[in-house]
Amino acid sequence: MATECMFSANYAINLSFAEDFKVSGMTPPSAGFESLDSYRQQATSSQTVKSECNTGNDGQALQAKTTSTQVKDATINVTFASGAPSLIAQAFPTTYTGLYYWVGIQRDGSTADPTDYQTCVQKLYGALPPLRLAEVVLADPGDANDKYCMDGKAWRFWVGLAASSEYRAPSSPAQFKSTINPHGNFRISGATGDKDQRIVTVQAVDIQGTVSA
Repeated sequence: MATECMFSANYAINLSFAEDFKVSGMTPPSAGFESLDSYRQQATSSQTVKSECNTGNDGQALQAKTTSTQVKDATINVTFASGAPSLIAQAFPTTYTGLYYWVGIQRDGSTADPTDYQTCVQKLYGALPPLRLAEVVLADPGDANDKYCMDGKAWRFWVGLAASSEYRAPSSPAQFKSTINPHGNFRISGATGDKDQRIVTVQAVDIQGTVSA
């Protein structure tokens, strides 16, 4: 029988970090945006987000949509993890001109379970997409691995920094933070047809940091 997967509930989460971001020695791109891969942190979610599966035909695609009304469409290419292909994400502005961030999700897990890590963790991830796009599919474990990868599993969140060509290093250290709320949502459901209505809404992302020359 067919299996469908979804998040276990409607979640409205806030993200925070164990450490402040400290940015220095950065050269802005000549145009557009540039992901700052060394400034990526796993976030602490205000709720533990889990998914589940049952019998049905609604699918198991991980999807996302940016819903913020406080941002303009801004596309950035980001590398979610070492060795992973780049993907596009929405660039959210911080309070420091030219300094942005992106928000991502990933199935939780570790290399302690190599099969799970390779089959699920390394494949089920993505970021809130550019604002201009409708809800987009980020990843899909496929019918063979949907229950194995998603039933009773937890999810984690990542935030990485990015710079635009507007960025200029300050003459003295300056503070920055994020003020966007909400950011967007993630869903697990079929890519077409019926949609499971349970979503993960990313509300505030409590970025605090210092930028210096």
